[in-house]
Parts: sequence; structure tokens; C-alpha cells
Amino acid sequence: MNELETIVQELKSIRAEIRVFSGAALSRTQAADYLGVSVRTLDELCRRGRLLRVSLTSDSGKWGRHVFRVQELDSFLKRNEGKMPDSSEAEAQRIFDEAMER
Repeated sequence: MNELETIVQELKSIRAEIRVFSGAALSRTQAADYLGVSVRTLDELCRRGRLLRVSLTSDSGKWGRHVFRVQELDSFLKRNEGKMPDSSEAEAQRIFDEAMER
């Protein structure tokens, strides 16, 4: 990768960060990255009502997608703050399962 390509990549990354901090909605993949979880875990959190998402559809209803507001993701993080006393995978799974039961 040459220097110009490197600069372009860095600018794209900065632009993405600015959108996050300006309150833009995030895609499923971006939201999962933001929370530090897999897309599968993100979908499960939504399915169980632990995390809210916004459904976008066309006027004709022919397409749709889900996006996540940064405020909602921050709120989820705050509600679950301090629930991860150790970083082991087993402990993470236990905490996740416990959160899903609520």
C-alpha cells in the first residue's frame, strides 16, 4: 500500500469515528464492533428485548434493515457496566446468559 492509499484509509476511519460520535445510526456490524460482541450476540440481545434497534424500510416495503443508535448502545453498556469481573470466556458466557434471562 502506498502512502496515498494509507492516508485515504486513515481518513475513512476518522470519518467513521466522527459519524459515531455525532450520533449517527450504526449498522449491525458497526454496532457489534462498538459493543465488542459478535453480530450473532447482538441479534440475540435484540431478539430477547435487551437492546433496541430501529427498523428502516422503503415506502414500498420491499427492503428493510436494522440500525442502532449510539445512545442506545451507550445505555446498554451503562446498564451492564461492572458485570464482567474477569475476562475469561466462561465468565463472559455466564454473564451473557444471566443478562438474557432478565
